[in-house]
Amino acid sequence: MGQRASKLRPPAMILSRRCILVVDDDSDQRVGIAEVLEIQGYCVATAANGWEALELATSTSPSLIPLDLEMPIMTGCELISALRRSVTLRDIPVMVVTGQKELPSDVVSLVKPVRIEKLLECSEGVLARSTPAIATEPSPSASAEHGTETGPKKAHEGAT
Repeated sequence: MGQRASKLRPPAMILSRRCILVVDDDSDQRVGIAEVLEIQGYCVATAANGWEALELATSTSPSLIPLDLEMPIMTGCELISALRRSVTLRDIPVMVVTGQKELPSDVVSLVKPVRIEKLLECSEGVLARSTPAIATEPSPSASAEHGTETGPKKAHEGAT
């Protein structure tokens, strides 16, 4: 998360009603991602492990869950399985943000360290595909420009 928050671009859509649940046992990663998303206008909740995330997801119904895979108590893979088994939580999109090289093929995945622009691009793309517009969204040509195509996507990003 090497950029200063003041240099971030404005959000591509009005996001005041979208809540994102950031899940990572590394407090620096968790706080850094949460701060970037809050600056962009998202409502953000955080959890340090899969168990906390499952409880928060049940009570808050987030629009997106970016999560690490390697965590104590309940791993990211176990959390994804628990979400998919739940009738009320199964449709919440998940975005894996991890240092692992072997990534799930059925979700959007980013490899740490991730650039802020890539994090925002992927978050916005997943949200645009998974929820109906609540305000103003970019035009279809702008969506294609920002990589919001449908289907799983892997982005192997290093810090630059």
